[in-house]
Amino acid sequence: MSSHRGKRPLTSEEIAKCVDYLMDRRYSKRDITLFVLQSRTGYRIKEMLSLRICDVFPDFPKPTPGTDITVKRKNMKGGKKKNTNVSSRNMPIPPSCSPMLETYATELSKNGYESHDPLFPSSTTEKALTVNACSRKFRLVAKAVGLKGVGTHSMRKTFAKHIYDVTGHDIMETKAALGHSNVATTQNYLSFELGNKFREALRNE
Repeated sequence: MSSHRGKRPLTSEEIAKCVDYLMDRRYSKRDITLFVLQSRTGYRIKEMLSLRICDVFPDFPKPTPGTDITVKRKNMKGGKKKNTNVSSRNMPIPPSCSPMLETYATELSKNGYESHDPLFPSSTTEKALTVNACSRKFRLVAKAVGLKGVGTHSMRKTFAKHIYDVTGHDIMETKAALGHSNVATTQNYLSFELGNKFREALRNE
């Protein structure tokens, strides 16, 4: 489940189903926030789990989120390698996420967390959730709501599709949003869009 090969993006309806399922589960605010925020910022799951509370809530315990999120170079894919062109990546926080984030911040404060604690803490240790734990959680949710061909990387692909659509199918803007160094990688992310449009075009001739 850690591999992103073959994983597809989720539709708005599928995301809503997942959120509805998580709503009544333990740690629902944490899991919903992770699930939705990843789909709206496009960070990889490992990058999401590297975040500290202060990275999103600069005045914590005040529940007001900042205007953006920065993942440090060392926490990004390839960021620890020498002689790499990987740099820290900054993404805006969509205003539509503010109510969800404020609710989550209030819960973190109520449970005694401090600003430099992990944004998405494990329920059993003082550390952040692990990638494997998130993968297991996603498998559980996907099975419960009947989704196939999805994984934690589906949230990043969901973001890719959203950016591709809202920029009028501008692949270079999508590449920039995802932080890719090669447009071919972005094209691979968007491969789910390929293979069916020609059928519709032929039917309309």
